Amino acid sequence: MKVEFLATDDSRWSRFLARCPHDGYHTPEFMGHAAQHEGGAPCAAWGRGDGAEFLVPLLLRTLPDELTADEPGLDATSPYGYPGPVCTGPGAAQETEAFFEQFRSVAAERDIVSVFLRLHPLLPLPAPVTFSNELVHHGPTVVVDLE
Repeated sequence: MKVEFLATDDSRWSRFLARCPHDGYHTPEFMGHAAQHEGGAPCAAWGRGDGAEFLVPLLLRTLPDELTADEPGLDATSPYGYPGPVCTGPGAAQETEAFFEQFRSVAAERDIVSVFLRLHPLLPLPAPVTFSNELVHHGPTVVVDLE
């Protein structure tokens, strides 16, 4: 699994979304607007393995000086809404854990010290992920068809 960070103008982002179930929250355009309102630099962590691809839209923010001591750092967060990780491919269930392991490694190389992800309630990951930190479950999401 290879993971890299994509800018909003990288055509691989849009090409991925054309092949994957997603929401408006996952688009580069939404991320650009979110960055204007919430701060930070919009990007996406994109991973491609043998049988699957993953995308996680993120805002990268510089940590305050009082938290960084002598070394600068970043935090990564999904913007308000539901831009959780999305994936496609026949091997997605088998590659989910590998994506997140590689994501952690690449994030550390970029001096990202924390990541906050909001998961999408209607586009779940194909396999559970074993997070080494804390996963908070707030309860079910209710969908009401307005038609």
